[in-house]
Amino acid sequence: MDRRLFGKVALGLTAFGSVVSSAFSATAKKVRPKRRNKDISKIIDPNLAKFSPDTAQEQMKVIQAKRYVKRNGKEGVCTSLLFFADVHLVTEHSSKIRKFYEKYQKFIDDPIHLGDTAGAFFREPFTTWDAFPRALNVIGNHDVYLTADAKTHMPDRRKYDTYFKKYNADWKVVLPENAEAEGKCYWHKDYNGDLRVIGVDCMRYDDVAQLEWFKKTLSDAIEKKLKVLIATHIPPNCDKLLECNFTTLDYDAWEKKSKKCDAYVEAIDEFIGAGGTFVCWMCGHLHHDQIMYTKGTKHKQLVIAMECATQFSDHTDGQHIRETATETCWQLVAIESESNVLKIARFGNCYDHYLRRKDTFCYDFKNHKIIWSS
Repeated sequence: MDRRLFGKVALGLTAFGSVVSSAFSATAKKVRPKRRNKDISKIIDPNLAKFSPDTAQEQMKVIQAKRYVKRNGKEGVCTSLLFFADVHLVTEHSSKIRKFYEKYQKFIDDPIHLGDTAGAFFREPFTTWDAFPRALNVIGNHDVYLTADAKTHMPDRRKYDTYFKKYNADWKVVLPENAEAEGKCYWHKDYNGDLRVIGVDCMRYDDVAQLEWFKKTLSDAIEKKLKVLIATHIPPNCDKLLECNFTTLDYDAWEKKSKKCDAYVEAIDEFIGAGGTFVCWMCGHLHHDQIMYTKGTKHKQLVIAMECATQFSDHTDGQHIRETATETCWQLVAIESESNVLKIARFGNCYDHYLRRKDTFCYDFKNHKIIWSS
C-alpha cells in the first residue's frame, strides 16, 4: 500500500479514510463505557489543589519575608508587618486585605493601615474597622475633615473615640498618658525584642505634647536597643528618589514646603547620631509608590510611600479597577535583626502602566544600599 495513502487514510483525509474513520468511531462508541463526571476534588489531594501558580508565589513571598538569618552564632529574628494605605471607605478592599492577613497571620506580626480611612471627608455612620479591628491605624488628613472644603477639622477627643477607642484593645499598643481624655492619637509597639514601631498623628505634627512624647519614645528605644520604624500618613519633606521599580516614574518627590514634620526628622537625626538604628518612615497620602530620602538631614532617612489601597486612579502608577485584580494593593515589610535588611513583598496590584512589576525589594538600612529590586 502506498505509505502516503496510509497516512492520509489514517488521518481521515481521503473519502475512503473518512469511511474507515467513521466506522472505527462507531465501533468505539459501542464498546466504550459511558464515563461519569467525577468530582475532581475527590481525585486531587486538596492540599495540592490549592497550590496554583499564583498562590504558590504568594506563599513563597510570605514565608521568605518572615525568614531571618543567623550570624556569628546569634539566632536572628524577623518582624513582618502588613502595610496598606488610603482605603477611603472601600470596605471591600479592606476585607480582601483582612482575608489575606487571616490566611497568613502565622507569618505576619501585625497589619497596619497608614491613614485616610474616610472618603473626601468624615461622615457618619463610621464602621469601616468593625470587620478588621486587628488593623492598627494612624490618622490621615481626610480622617479629620468634617467638610468638603477641608476647613473644619474633627476635635481630638472625637477623633480618638472614632478611630481608636473601639479598636486599640485589639492592637495591644502603648498609648501616651491621658490618651483618651485628651484625644491623643499616637502610639508605639515593640516586636520580637528588636523593633519599635511608632505611630504618629500627622495632623498634630505641630503639637508640642506629641513631639516631646516622640523624643522620649526614641530615647527609650536606644536604651532598650530597639530599631525604630515610623508609621505616619503624610511623608516628611524629601528630595532624592531611589531608582527602583517601587519608585514612580510619573510624579515628583514630596517637596511641599511644610515645616510641620521637620522637628520629627531632626529628632530621628539625633536618634541616629546617638547610636540608634533607624529603619524607615512608612507613609501613605501620595496614592503612588515612592522610595526616597528625607531632605537636608545629616543622616540618611529612608521614606517609603505606598500606593493607595483603593481604586482611585488619578494619582496611582497603575490603573485600579473595581472587582479586578488591580483594585487594591498591600505589602509586607519585613525587618531582619542581624542582617539589618528591610524586605518588601507586594500583593494585589503590582504593575504600573509601563508594565514594570513591583514585586519585591530588599534594602540594607545600615549601609543604605539596594540589595535587590524586582
